[in-house]
Amino acid sequence: MVYSLWIFIGFITLYKFAWNISGKETITINKEEVQHRFSLFGLGLTRRFEIKNMRELNLAGTKKILVYNRNWKFGLKHFGNIEFKYNSRYHYTGVEIDWNDARAIINAINKYGESVQSKQV
Repeated sequence: MVYSLWIFIGFITLYKFAWNISGKETITINKEEVQHRFSLFGLGLTRRFEIKNMRELNLAGTKKILVYNRNWKFGLKHFGNIEFKYNSRYHYTGVEIDWNDARAIINAINKYGESVQSKQV
């Protein structure tokens, strides 16, 4: 059990080190969708959100909380500076950006999607 804890800590440390060297978060906005991509050394995951299905677009604030799920697993959930509801589920993006950039992204999304209901930014 102790070894698995050290392996986990080592993995997290290695991941954070690699992210500082080559990690990248990209948010692309066009007239129809918002693309959110996390990549490490050029490999990553892209999530696409249609603007017409986005609701409750807000500044969220970056925070980490300890979460618990049904499979008896604990972990840290990292929220981003931008929060929105998409298909009845909340999503967070903009982990590495500041508040001014988050406001600019929200304004750009609102420019394309009149159906995105958001708080005043």
